[in-house]
Amino acid sequence: MSTLILCRNKYKKIAKAMLQELESNRLEVVLIPDCYDMTLNSRRVVISQNAAWYREFCSLYERGRRSGRKSDTLIKRENTVKALKKIINGVNDSVYTERLLDFMETYDGLDLLFNGFPVCPSRVAI
Repeated sequence: MSTLILCRNKYKKIAKAMLQELESNRLEVVLIPDCYDMTLNSRRVVISQNAAWYREFCSLYERGRRSGRKSDTLIKRENTVKALKKIINGVNDSVYTERLLDFMETYDGLDLLFNGFPVCPSRVAI
Protein backbone atom coordinates (compact mmCIF):
# COMPACT_ATOMS: atom_id res chain seq x y z
CA MET A 1 0.00 0.00 0.00
CA SER A 2 1.48 3.31 -1.02
CA THR A 3 2.01 6.20 1.40
CA LEU A 4 -0.50 8.28 -0.59
CA ILE A 5 -3.28 5.72 -0.09
CA LEU A 6 -2.30 5.26 3.56
CA CYS A 7 -2.56 9.02 4.16
CA ARG A 8 -5.94 9.21 2.41
CA ASN A 9 -7.23 6.32 4.52
CA LYS A 10 -6.03 8.04 7.69
CA TYR A 11 -7.77 11.28 6.70
CA LYS A 12 -10.97 9.35 6.02
CA LYS A 13 -10.74 7.54 9.37
CA ILE A 14 -10.04 10.78 11.19
CA ALA A 15 -12.92 12.52 9.39
CA LYS A 16 -15.29 9.66 10.33
CA ALA A 17 -14.29 9.93 13.98
CA MET A 18 -14.58 13.73 13.90
CA LEU A 19 -18.03 13.53 12.29
CA GLN A 20 -19.25 11.02 14.85
CA GLU A 21 -17.99 13.16 17.71
CA LEU A 22 -19.46 16.34 16.22
CA GLU A 23 -22.87 14.73 15.70
CA SER A 24 -22.96 13.32 19.23
CA ASN A 25 -21.81 16.50 21.02
CA ARG A 26 -23.57 19.83 20.87
CA LEU A 27 -23.43 22.99 22.92
CA GLU A 28 -26.42 23.10 25.23
CA VAL A 29 -27.04 25.94 27.66
CA VAL A 30 -29.89 26.27 30.14
CA LEU A 31 -31.06 29.08 32.37
CA ILE A 32 -31.27 28.43 36.10
CA PRO A 33 -32.41 30.79 38.85
CA ASP A 34 -29.55 32.53 40.59
CA CYS A 35 -29.98 31.60 44.25
CA TYR A 36 -27.60 34.37 45.34
CA ASP A 37 -29.37 37.11 43.39
CA MET A 38 -32.69 38.15 44.85
CA THR A 39 -33.72 40.11 41.72
CA LEU A 40 -34.96 36.92 40.00
CA ASN A 41 -32.18 36.95 37.44
CA SER A 42 -31.05 33.70 35.90
CA ARG A 43 -27.64 32.27 35.10
CA ARG A 44 -26.66 30.56 31.89
CA VAL A 45 -25.14 27.15 32.61
CA VAL A 46 -23.48 24.89 30.05
CA ILE A 47 -24.75 21.32 30.40
CA SER A 48 -22.92 19.94 27.33
CA GLN A 49 -20.24 21.28 25.03
CA ASN A 50 -19.20 20.93 21.44
CA ALA A 51 -16.35 18.55 20.72
CA ALA A 52 -13.00 19.93 21.85
CA TRP A 53 -11.54 19.77 18.34
CA TYR A 54 -14.56 21.71 16.96
CA ARG A 55 -14.15 24.47 19.55
CA GLU A 56 -10.48 24.75 18.62
CA PHE A 57 -11.32 24.73 14.90
CA CYS A 58 -13.87 27.53 15.36
CA SER A 59 -11.38 29.62 17.34
CA LEU A 60 -8.98 29.60 14.36
CA TYR A 61 -11.50 31.42 12.16
CA GLU A 62 -12.86 34.23 14.30
CA ARG A 63 -14.44 37.22 12.58
CA GLY A 64 -12.76 39.62 14.94
CA ARG A 65 -15.92 41.00 16.46
CA ARG A 66 -17.31 39.86 19.75
CA SER A 67 -20.91 39.31 20.68
CA GLY A 68 -21.32 39.15 24.42
CA ARG A 69 -18.66 36.97 26.01
CA LYS A 70 -17.78 34.87 22.98
CA SER A 71 -16.18 35.62 19.65
CA ASP A 72 -18.07 35.28 16.42
CA THR A 73 -16.69 32.61 14.06
CA LEU A 74 -16.74 32.07 10.31
CA ILE A 75 -17.23 28.33 10.90
CA LYS A 76 -20.75 26.94 10.72
CA ARG A 77 -21.62 23.50 12.06
CA GLU A 78 -23.73 22.45 9.05
CA ASN A 79 -20.92 23.29 6.61
CA THR A 80 -18.40 21.46 8.77
CA VAL A 81 -20.57 18.32 8.73
CA LYS A 82 -20.86 18.53 4.92
CA ALA A 83 -17.10 18.98 4.54
CA LEU A 84 -16.33 16.00 6.79
CA LYS A 85 -18.67 13.86 4.68
CA LYS A 86 -16.86 15.04 1.54
CA ILE A 87 -13.48 14.08 3.02
CA ILE A 88 -14.89 10.66 3.93
CA ASN A 89 -16.03 10.27 0.30
CA GLY A 90 -12.63 11.37 -1.02
CA VAL A 91 -13.72 14.78 -2.30
CA ASN A 92 -11.74 17.97 -1.69
CA ASP A 93 -13.60 20.75 -3.47
CA SER A 94 -14.47 23.43 -0.94
CA VAL A 95 -12.95 25.96 1.41
CA TYR A 96 -14.26 23.95 4.35
CA THR A 97 -12.56 20.72 3.25
CA GLU A 98 -9.28 22.64 2.82
CA ARG A 99 -9.65 24.21 6.26
CA LEU A 100 -10.43 20.85 7.86
CA LEU A 101 -7.51 19.10 6.15
CA ASP A 102 -5.18 21.88 7.30
CA PHE A 103 -6.61 21.55 10.80
CA MET A 104 -6.13 17.76 10.78
CA GLU A 105 -2.45 18.34 10.04
CA THR A 106 -1.84 20.76 12.86
CA TYR A 107 -4.22 19.92 15.73
CA ASP A 108 -2.20 18.22 18.46
CA GLY A 109 -5.17 16.46 20.04
CA LEU A 110 -6.08 14.30 17.04
CA ASP A 111 -3.61 11.52 17.82
CA LEU A 112 -5.07 11.16 21.28
CA LEU A 113 -8.70 11.57 20.24
CA PHE A 114 -8.72 9.18 17.35
CA ASN A 115 -6.88 6.11 18.55
CA GLY A 116 -3.58 6.08 16.81
CA PHE A 117 -4.42 7.59 13.45
CA PRO A 118 -1.58 10.10 13.27
CA VAL A 119 -1.96 12.83 10.73
CA CYS A 120 0.32 12.52 7.73
CA PRO A 121 3.34 14.82 7.75
CA SER A 122 2.38 16.41 4.45
CA ARG A 123 -1.19 16.83 3.27
CA VAL A 124 -2.13 15.19 0.00
CA ALA A 125 -5.01 16.13 -2.27
CA ILE A 126 -7.88 13.73 -1.88
